[in-house]
Amino acid sequence: AGVRDVSYIQGTFGKHPTNHTCRHSLLAVYKGAIAVNLKARRFVDESLSYKLLGTASLEQEGDYTWQIFDQPIYDSHEEEVSIFDVRHRHADGMLIEANTLEELATKTGLDAATLKDTVARYNANVRAGNDPEFHRRHLVHNHGALLPIETAPFYAHASTAALYGTYCGVTVDPTMQVRDVFGEPIQGLR
Repeated sequence: AGVRDVSYIQGTFGKHPTNHTCRHSLLAVYKGAIAVNLKARRFVDESLSYKLLGTASLEQEGDYTWQIFDQPIYDSHEEEVSIFDVRHRHADGMLIEANTLEELATKTGLDAATLKDTVARYNANVRAGNDPEFHRRHLVHNHGALLPIETAPFYAHASTAALYGTYCGVTVDPTMQVRDVFGEPIQGLR
């Protein structure tokens, strides 16, 4: 069979890189978390589509990135929405928890001074209503007010991109008859 739109395959951000039992991403960034790379620096406007976040994550050095957030963001979880179900991820051991950002950095292997600086700059930008680095203005797309990350405990979720579905598929005609790579119908495949 022929295929089309293979170039539209993109991974979804937020999959824990070592937990293979959870079939969903965690998108704490849409609740107010920031995404940092292994150098403890933000690398993207976290309000973008989860597909664009996935691509940006995969462009970073290393196999994964981190979502960093605090207790108010944790408390905004939504158990009935899997991408916001922070508590179950915590219970399953996918979150790292710490009383300070320095302790969180130690537990995640991030540089403490850089993480503290990244969070402090982000918080200052939230208060100023301007994110000059990545131009984030909302929690997700054009919705939700940004929140500072300042109330302990602090949390980190290792995140990479995973392929949960595709936007591509076999080539078909208007009657849904599958076509081969030469455009000819494949009998019996509709």
